[in-house]
Amino acid sequence: MGQLKKRIRSYPVLFCVIYLILLNGLRVIVNRSLARIVSSSMGVMIGISVEYLVWLGITLMVIQKLGLMTSIRLQKKNMKEALIWAIPGGIYLLIMGWIYLRASFWSNPGLLFVSILNSICNGLMIEIIARGLMMNLMIQRWKGQRGYLIRAIVISSFLFVIARLLYPSQADAVTLSIQLFYAFLLGIFLGCIIVRGDNIWPAIFIQSAIDFIGGGAIVLMTESSSVLSAINAPWIESTAPILKVLLDNTILLVYPLVIYGVCILYWRKKRVGA
Repeated sequence: MGQLKKRIRSYPVLFCVIYLILLNGLRVIVNRSLARIVSSSMGVMIGISVEYLVWLGITLMVIQKLGLMTSIRLQKKNMKEALIWAIPGGIYLLIMGWIYLRASFWSNPGLLFVSILNSICNGLMIEIIARGLMMNLMIQRWKGQRGYLIRAIVISSFLFVIARLLYPSQADAVTLSIQLFYAFLLGIFLGCIIVRGDNIWPAIFIQSAIDFIGGGAIVLMTESSSVLSAINAPWIESTAPILKVLLDNTILLVYPLVIYGVCILYWRKKRVGA
């Protein structure tokens, strides 16, 4: 066991690639089984939430075995400072979610609850795997080398995003490429605020909220005509044309977040001499 831990620590990128291949391969099998067994949207989302929690538990066990538990920043220390550094992410969420906040989800409160639960579980799983395990494993291996923090953040985000190609998608090639690039940039921002704020919880919240806005709300939209009508409401074009442009091109808003994240990371490095 000690020899295996030593090899994993010595080759973090290789370990992360193998771990992601196994994870996504098993996820495909589980989700296909769920689709055959469960017919309702709510049932499928509950099943996927359980799957997220199982992978979260397995990943936490791996993190503990590798001695990285204190490195994943689950402690509530520095929460105030971490939230301050994450403020731009909160502003981004408000802009992204504005249109959905105006819509009425309460026509199906059960599905709303399950969508929120699913998004929270997904946010926890993504951040613990991508940043808690992968990023910190690379930081530990490369610590002291030139640019080790930004290298670990970028490579862990890239690997996690590329691994999504193993997961079946109904999107066309262009849409999928945009989604993956968006997730990659967002991962860089989240990695930066985790390292800068020394706390993973704001990133988990932002990831969960984005997952709900981009995924959970879509499920609700298919179940509720009131949501669809709210999204197509004329108030968008008549009262907030700039907001409509931002909502139609939300990926453009990620660029300032990435620049901000890298800047605060660089400022931290200068401050502590990393």
